[in-house]
Amino acid sequence: MVKFLFRRSIFPILVETDKRMYGIPTASHFDKFKKEKLFQTKIYYKVINGRGEGWSYVPEYDVISPLATEKVWTKKQIINFFNSSLKNQNIEDQFVLKSLSNTRLDEIIFSLVEFSIDIENKNIKENKKKI
Repeated sequence: MVKFLFRRSIFPILVETDKRMYGIPTASHFDKFKKEKLFQTKIYYKVINGRGEGWSYVPEYDVISPLATEKVWTKKQIINFFNSSLKNQNIEDQFVLKSLSNTRLDEIIFSLVEFSIDIENKNIKENKKKI
């Protein structure tokens, strides 16, 4: 079970991995997710919680900590960071939001988590078709 340093993070979260940024709806989903060995190359990975606060995940200690270099993320920064992680993996899908000013930050986080899950499900279906 993932541990939290000082206080518990607000879920859902967006978490950086060696591949791309993923959306994780709950702590139990994160426990299943981290078994996929996507945390191999860095000492810590960026995490953005449901309020847009910057956190860190340290795989060596299996802990999510509020101690992060980027404490506050804007809506635009979050979307750009998420989309750039997709682009780095040659995933053509991009998250597009027409009106940032009319959308609350927590709604954007929820939408990104759902979008991330949809991309993962789409990739799983495509891989099954290839087999």
